[in-house]
Amino acid sequence: MTVDPTPTLTVTTDTRVQNPDYPDSQVSSQELKSGTYGSGTDTARSYLKFDMSKFAGKHITSATMSL
Repeated sequence: MTVDPTPTLTVTTDTRVQNPDYPDSQVSSQELKSGTYGSGTDTARSYLKFDMSKFAGKHITSATMSL
């Protein structure tokens, strides 16, 4: 089954962590970072939370996210 038209999900919050510099949530940051830096020894991860209420009770078998 394909959902058509493709739904647009709203981000309700976002944050990032960056090790070793910012190991705790940087929820107030204006940046989202992902990947490695410092010769690959340091990492950054970003997390997004979406409003999924329109899918309550649904069974999702696959999804794709494009930024």
